[in-house]
Amino acid sequence: LPFGNDAPTIASGSDYWITIKFPVGILYPGGVHNSGFTTGRSFFESNTDTTLWNALVITTERAWMMRSVEVSPGPATFQLTVNVNNGWNMVSTPGLHPADQEVTTWWSGKDPAAGVFRFSGGYIPVTTTIPGQGYWMKHVGALTYNTGEEWPAGGIIPVANTPITGATGWNLIGGFELNVLTSGITTTPAGLQSGSVFQYSSGYTVATNLVPGYGYWIKLTGAGSINIPTSLAKGLAKTTEVNTSDWGKIIITDKSGKSYTLYTVKGEVNLNDYELPPAPPEGMFDVRFGSGRYAEELSAVNQTIELNSLEYPVRVRVENSDIRLQDGTGNGLNERLKSGEEVTISNSAINKLMVSGDVIPATYSLDQNYPNPFNPSTKIEFSIPEDVNNVTLTIFNALGQRVAELVNSKMEAGKYSYVWNASDVATGLYIYELRTDKFVSVKKMMLLK
Repeated sequence: LPFGNDAPTIASGSDYWITIKFPVGILYPGGVHNSGFTTGRSFFESNTDTTLWNALVITTERAWMMRSVEVSPGPATFQLTVNVNNGWNMVSTPGLHPADQEVTTWWSGKDPAAGVFRFSGGYIPVTTTIPGQGYWMKHVGALTYNTGEEWPAGGIIPVANTPITGATGWNLIGGFELNVLTSGITTTPAGLQSGSVFQYSSGYTVATNLVPGYGYWIKLTGAGSINIPTSLAKGLAKTTEVNTSDWGKIIITDKSGKSYTLYTVKGEVNLNDYELPPAPPEGMFDVRFGSGRYAEELSAVNQTIELNSLEYPVRVRVENSDIRLQDGTGNGLNERLKSGEEVTISNSAINKLMVSGDVIPATYSLDQNYPNPFNPSTKIEFSIPEDVNNVTLTIFNALGQRVAELVNSKMEAGKYSYVWNASDVATGLYIYELRTDKFVSVKKMMLLK
């Protein structure tokens, strides 16, 4: 393949006209150069020169003729722009940095006091990165990384889009040089993916695209390979809707404006499809049901909602549902919220909520505490079928002396749950009493320290 004296070598990013000899009537696809360049269109190679091109060797005794063709080097590099926020970010390296794969080479603004972490059953610190792997990286301030600025102007070097090795459970991954649709992800063996692919943006949200430079969560039901699509995404896919018309919403918004929506489910639903990825690093906004899901079925039984790293005051709004909302101890917040109503939580010590469907009990009842025996805390639940002007829930010792009063107030009809922490009293038998104008019930419990 003679190039002539004017262009003895091929430079990355440049186009060349070359004169080649080829056998008449024989067509072959574009080949690959030793250094990674590819021809932009079909070309031919004689058996007399294999020094430059190794893709094809043709032996023929047919007549030769001369023709000029255009050969364009393939994409030896690609350009990249990635926006990172102040604090923790889910990121990836979709190719090779011309210098090296050190985390400080890729993210010069990372917090020097914080590690970069991959996930393998837990967060594991790393100092070098691998394409296809996702990471949590803590950054000092918000910054947009660009080739030509923070990264070399020549671009990022692409790598083969080989399948990513996946483990059973959650995997933190990254894409390669193309923006692709998550709907095109497949696994080997087939059908291992469980639920949606997630990204992080003020909480975990369903991702429709794998964008180069960012990290994503995917869950597998067994070990296998994760196959990333190799074709460019054609537009954006619609985000998967989980809030069907008969589902309720619990919308939680903190002082900074970060907001997350949990869903209350009615009917037969596979709740495992709505499991969230592992909690982000400490200090990151995260809201989820205690089950680890973002959708739960509510009934008279309480579910918990966990609030991590929110700025107070926090607003809780309900849509398309009526709920009973209490704080984790049952001693502070205690509200009934109908659809369209909201409550503000100012106490930053409240980081766990109890929520249940607003089902009106048919009768008065006082349940046995749980656990029993206990040390040092136990939960007491009771039901009231009507609004009552004065309700008391009192704890007595074996001598009949009052040691605690959990409730003494007007209450609306509903099911309630309170926690008694007995760390400041002695081991022994205790009696708890629920009393209203129409109902009195007493039960025993045992504290063992």
